[in-house]
Amino acid sequence: MTLSGLCAIHCLLTPFLVLSVPVLGEAFEQPWVHIVMALFVVPVGLYAFYSGFLHHKKKGLTALGVAGLAMVCAGLLAPVSGIDLFGHDILTIVGSLCLVVAHVLNRRACLCHRH
Repeated sequence: MTLSGLCAIHCLLTPFLVLSVPVLGEAFEQPWVHIVMALFVVPVGLYAFYSGFLHHKKKGLTALGVAGLAMVCAGLLAPVSGIDLFGHDILTIVGSLCLVVAHVLNRRACLCHRH
């Protein structure tokens, strides 16, 4: 019953989501959206990596997370600092990938440390 209910919700909402994609795409191109996201991501990321470091003491893992945060912030500021648009995208994507990998490794290291 739960899966059927989720399927019905999915079928009802998908057309609205598809119709809203162009509007959402335009919204995510606005500079203020990236600034707001960075204001959320940076403090949460710093807290996660710092508290993780206190558990597992792995400097390399923490450095990867902080480097990811720095790349995302540099990507945010890149158009101002003279990096072309393509470089801005590459910097942000690589930084985001570093953050994802660092968060997964941080989580695993914290779970292993508890045992």
